[in-house]
Amino acid sequence: MKSKLLLGFILALTISLFAACSAQNSDQGQGTDKNAEVNAQTVKAFTDYVTQDKGPVETKKYLDSILPESGTKTADALVGEYIDYLEVLIVTGLGEFADDQGIDEAGIKFVKVEGMSEPVIDYHFIDGYSAYISGEMKDYAAFMAMDSDSSWAADAELRITIEQLGDRIAQAEVFLSEYPDSARADEILSKYKLYLAAFLGGIDNTPLADYDTGKIQDKFINAYEYFEKEYPELKTTETVAEFNEELKAEGYAAPYGYSEYEKQSAFRKHVDELVKAAVDKL
Repeated sequence: MKSKLLLGFILALTISLFAACSAQNSDQGQGTDKNAEVNAQTVKAFTDYVTQDKGPVETKKYLDSILPESGTKTADALVGEYIDYLEVLIVTGLGEFADDQGIDEAGIKFVKVEGMSEPVIDYHFIDGYSAYISGEMKDYAAFMAMDSDSSWAADAELRITIEQLGDRIAQAEVFLSEYPDSARADEILSKYKLYLAAFLGGIDNTPLADYDTGKIQDKFINAYEYFEKEYPELKTTETVAEFNEELKAEGYAAPYGYSEYEKQSAFRKHVDELVKAAVDKL
C-alpha cells in the first residue's frame, strides 16, 4: 500500500515538474518569438494613432506606453515609424504643435539654419529606449545623432572638419556592412553618398580647389591621407586612395578654375561616378 502511495506521489510530482518545465519553455518560446518577429497589430495600432494627428508630445507618450512590452523587433519598427512621422511633420510644418510643452522631449529641437530657427529631429530621444531596441537601432541612432548634434554643413559650407566628415563616411559604411538588410539602410546610404561627394569634390563654400594658387587645398589632401591611414580595411578607402593618386598624378592642380563652369560640371560628374562606384563596392 505504501509502495503504491509512494509511486503515486512520484508520478504526481513528475507530472507537476513536467508541466512546470513545459510552461517555462512555452513562455521562453513566446518571448523569443516576441523579440524575433514584428507584431503587425501593435505597429498598426500605433500608425492608426499617428493618423489622429495629436502632435509629437502625445504621440510619443503613446509610444512610451507600448514599447516596453513590444519585443525587440516590434520596438525597432515602432521607433522607425515614429521617426518617419517626425520627418513628415517637420517637412509639412509643426503648426499648432510648435510651442507644445515637452516638444524637446518628443525628439524635436530647434537649430539655426541660415539665420532662421528650424526644427530637426534630435535622435537622442532614442537613447531612452535602449532597454527595448536592438543594437542595430542603437547604432542607427548614434550615427544620425552626429548630424543633429553638429550639422555637417550649412550655407553651402562645411561646419565640421574634412577629417570628421571622413569619420562619418566610415561609420556609414560600417553600419551598411553590419546591417545590410536594415529598414533604415536607405537613409544611411543617402547620407553616405552625400558625405562622400562632399569629401571628394568639396561644396560651394568649401571648395576642393584653392582658386588663388590653382591647387587642391591642403586640408583635403591631408584628409584623404588621414582616411587611408585610419580606415585601411574599408571599401571606401579604395575609392579615396584612387582619387588621391589621380590628383597626385596631376600635381594636385585644380581641376577647374573659378569661372570654368564646363570643367567644373565635368568634374562634378566625375565625382558622382566615383561615388556610384564606391556604393557598388559596399
